[in-house]
Amino acid sequence: MIVGSQLWPADVTAGMTSICVRGRTFSVFEDAPATLYTSLRATAARQPTSVALVDDDGSVLTFAQLLKDVDQLAARLGARANPGSRIAVLLETSVEFVTCLYAINRLGCVCVPIPIKHRGEEIIAVVSRAAPALLIAEERFAAITELEITVPAIWVRDEARRESLLRGAGPAIQHSHWATDSDADAMLIYTSGTTAASKGALLTNRNVCHAITAYQRTLGLDAADSTIIPVPIYYVTGLIALLGLFVHIGGRIHLQRRFSADRVLATVRDEGITFVHASPTVYSLLLECEPKYPDLPSLRRLACGAAHMPVSRIDALHRWLPQVEFRTVYGLTESSSPALVFPTDAGSSPHRGSSGVPIPGLELEIRAGDGTEVPVGRNGEVWLRGANILTRYDRLDTPTITADGWFYTGDIGCADDVGYVFIVDRTKDMINRGGEKVWCIDVEEHLRSIPGVLDAAVVGVPDEKYGEVPAALLVLEEGRTLESVAPREALGCRIAKYQVPEYYLVAGSLPLTGNLKVDKSSIRGMFASPRRGS
Repeated sequence: MIVGSQLWPADVTAGMTSICVRGRTFSVFEDAPATLYTSLRATAARQPTSVALVDDDGSVLTFAQLLKDVDQLAARLGARANPGSRIAVLLETSVEFVTCLYAINRLGCVCVPIPIKHRGEEIIAVVSRAAPALLIAEERFAAITELEITVPAIWVRDEARRESLLRGAGPAIQHSHWATDSDADAMLIYTSGTTAASKGALLTNRNVCHAITAYQRTLGLDAADSTIIPVPIYYVTGLIALLGLFVHIGGRIHLQRRFSADRVLATVRDEGITFVHASPTVYSLLLECEPKYPDLPSLRRLACGAAHMPVSRIDALHRWLPQVEFRTVYGLTESSSPALVFPTDAGSSPHRGSSGVPIPGLELEIRAGDGTEVPVGRNGEVWLRGANILTRYDRLDTPTITADGWFYTGDIGCADDVGYVFIVDRTKDMINRGGEKVWCIDVEEHLRSIPGVLDAAVVGVPDEKYGEVPAALLVLEEGRTLESVAPREALGCRIAKYQVPEYYLVAGSLPLTGNLKVDKSSIRGMFASPRRGS
């Protein structure tokens, strides 16, 4: 077992204590806020005039103003929902979304964020499964939902967003009573769309607030820092790793409703942004703009989660911004975002390529299929236990969450002798070629090292002889062709023959999911034709 609290310096783990919750013992931060709302309230008391949010249109809200709006909205919502009720939120990355999240939390209700990129049927499916008492949504979704959804709704108009959200709320709540139960549910987040395999992860206030405090401690951020949320706010990176964290520390947040690499970098340059947390895909798009932004002196730290960060991309960022510390992060919705955080600059570390070490308060085991721990350096299944790990899914019993608090991530990894963990692949993405296992991440790294290959994604496709074989979708430099980069020949002298992809296709970019991860399901579909590629 790897115990995160043993791997971090004393200033990171100071003030940790053990508590027992529902028969399970956890190591927690004593100074972690009880709820998201109490975190906002403490920051507003400490620095009321500091800028909390800069919205997409340039409007500014201080922490005192944000707290006032949250309390006013809570007064409106409190008449329509009881503690424990679910309130669904279908809003873009905006001040209104932030106000809703914290008002819902003040009331002791459960926020159900719905991705705005969902289509009508998907939105209806999420609302049906979550069974909220109330829906807060942008008015443009009214035509989609009113025909199928009977849930009472508050519609937010584009031309008067703040006013339509707060209308009829009356004065802000002034009394001192608000929900403070750390172990009450705070968020219900669906992990993978609305298919039968989708799970509704229930995260408590303790889960979320431990994660926020762990980020603050391990990344060394404070009120002097500022950041951007240029990606959907309704996933755990936006909700917890950026919004929750920066409200807690009192840092400034710039909200951008549409992602543009050029705009992100212009904001970093012009507004003195110090911290960016994004996916590997976002960093790839930012790197394309490097010539226009050769120097970004305000940046002091980058973090990357959501998917495996290629070592070649870390190297490219380090060459571009040598003064900036790069921190790899590994996490899931079920871990309230952080599970592993790289404790130093990954770009200059001998452990480069690792996702880091477990955060304080988290325990990690690498297990064989029979549940026994594997030796150091051996691949196995990644299991997690700690204060930031969910205790249950919504209305779903699953063996991936055990009675004693362990959660199986579905990822394959290995650990070295000092506690650094290397995520090898997702179990569902691992390719079984006639009994021989192919780890896609390893093959993708080798493909990216071939001159002329900008990016790569490897998937398994059906094969009559071997069951399945690897196939690769490549993004090439301008003017390059498959023949000129010769991936089969290049890989043939680097990796075992069974790992070399059988089929290749070229695209201008890798297809992405709504939260900017590589969409491997779409890529498998691209290889579904009889020819499958070269």
